[in-house]
Amino acid sequence: MSERWTKWAYISSPLRAPDAIHGAYTPVAICRNTTHAWALACIAWQAGWATLCPHKNTESMDGLDGVPPEAFIQADVRWIGRMVPDQETVIFGLGWQESAGCQEEHEAAVERGLLITHEDAFGCDAMRLLDYLEHLRDDPSIAAQVLTEEQRYRYAEAHSDD
Repeated sequence: MSERWTKWAYISSPLRAPDAIHGAYTPVAICRNTTHAWALACIAWQAGWATLCPHKNTESMDGLDGVPPEAFIQADVRWIGRMVPDQETVIFGLGWQESAGCQEEHEAAVERGLLITHEDAFGCDAMRLLDYLEHLRDDPSIAAQVLTEEQRYRYAEAHSDD
């Protein structure tokens, strides 16, 4: 059996991020954010990862009778909790730091010991991200090598009180 698609990738990217033009999240912003997350999922699938993209899984479910908004992020964190430490990855899209949901997912992924992939580490270059994910699938030890000095500094600064 092929090693492709035997490991999971989870897409964590803002959904309700504010619209740069209107300063609040709008249906257009949600659509744009969902499309961006879907594009990350496509890259991960091409790289050989079985990929969960919650944006597409729950698309247009806001306001569903009997389902409070927080149920979605709670379920997402549970998905992350089922992933295999040091073998499976959570891919964080641009702007994840400004999203409360992504922050919860990041905390869960770090606590679980998952491989963390930040889209911005690749200069938003889809081909570099694809190449990295293909290598990461086969050699998880490269995960620590991708962080730039700036990212290490930002991460250390953000967690200096821990």
